[in-house]
Amino acid sequence: ASKIHGFGGRILGPGEPKYLNSPETSIFQKRSILYGLPEARSSIVRGRKAILVEGYTDVLALHQAGWSQTVATCGTSFTKEQATTLRRYADTVVLLFDGDTAGRKAAFKSADTALAAGLDVKIVRLPKGRDPADMLLDGEGSALSVAIDNAPGLVASMAEEVALRGDHREAKERALHHIQESL
Repeated sequence: ASKIHGFGGRILGPGEPKYLNSPETSIFQKRSILYGLPEARSSIVRGRKAILVEGYTDVLALHQAGWSQTVATCGTSFTKEQATTLRRYADTVVLLFDGDTAGRKAAFKSADTALAAGLDVKIVRLPKGRDPADMLLDGEGSALSVAIDNAPGLVASMAEEVALRGDHREAKERALHHIQESL
């Protein structure tokens, strides 16, 4: 049975902090909890695939749009504990993070964590400055569906990242080094 661990909120307008959670306690440990897991568990088990997003609003929007296998971290980076929990139910995790530089960095960092837990990884590249909830609100559900369904694996995502860095040799070398370290 699901039990309340703590409370989390998100500001809907401008301001900081964007997200605010209950303080950590022996029961509410953000590094161990996946937001939406009790509601998503049966869908994840059925398809052996989970969608991981960055925020609560994304989880709510995706569930409403039919992606009931969606979960989020609770204001932390994707942790080893969360990945281990997810691995109990899924073989694959689709990382659906915001389409900005921070989102891309977080996706690749999360991919390393997921791989270490034994999960296959797919990474969705959203348009720059977009997040899943905004895309759904703006009527871009079809585009989001195509992006999720066609999400490349980790190595292909890294190769795409290298290609997008253009002629910046140092940036390409860092990305290629990351690929090598991840294999």
